[in-house]
Amino acid sequence: MPVSPQSELSDGIAMLVAGNDRIQAIITQMEEICRTIEENGRRQKQHLGLRFDSLYSILEERKKELLQSIAREQEEKVQRVRGLIRQYGDHLEASSKLVETAIQAMEEPQMAVYLQHSKELLKKITDMSKVSMSSRPEPGYENMDHFSINVDYVAEMLRTIEFQTEPLGEEEGDGPMEGSEAAADEDRLDSLEAPEAAEGEFSLRQAVPGCAVPGCAWPWGCRAVRPEGAALAMQGLCAMLRTPWCPCG
Repeated sequence: MPVSPQSELSDGIAMLVAGNDRIQAIITQMEEICRTIEENGRRQKQHLGLRFDSLYSILEERKKELLQSIAREQEEKVQRVRGLIRQYGDHLEASSKLVETAIQAMEEPQMAVYLQHSKELLKKITDMSKVSMSSRPEPGYENMDHFSINVDYVAEMLRTIEFQTEPLGEEEGDGPMEGSEAAADEDRLDSLEAPEAAEGEFSLRQAVPGCAVPGCAWPWGCRAVRPEGAALAMQGLCAMLRTPWCPCG
């Protein structure tokens, strides 16, 4: 039985409407994916910033501890040397006074007084000369090079920081979309079909059987597209959507 031009045109229009609905559904889904990507990107930027802030905090804390170690030893060494300086200074002052007293004694005109003072001065000079002045900082005492650190390997680690390729654990579940979610989005895109027609409206899904050809992009009705005009319309729509054209029609 020949198909009327009106029926042929109706089939073509219905096919285009179904395709448009599918395109709109795909666009809506992809817009939602874009929003999810942007949100995940913001979340990961914030997460990355917090991780680096934590790293800065660790470095600052360790730096503070090492500086305190240097400061402690510096203070201990300085205090010891200053103590020796005071000790040597006191000895020098006493020795200088003794020299001055001895010079004055030599100018004493009375021999008896001179002899009496000279014996006492000789004893003091002898005692002063016996005082040990061997307490000195050992050679290299001022050296602080043992506080040097090697950060080359740490710097190399920092320069080569990369994003981990392993799936994030439960404690890091705030990261980007996991593989299952991304796969689900792809499945939702691939499984989008033409919407059900409202009551009383024409629907290709209801009107025609599905297509059994593998890879056919129009499983709900391409088998029934026999009029040449509708077939050409569907073939053009397939080309626009970059989906396989099913030859079963």
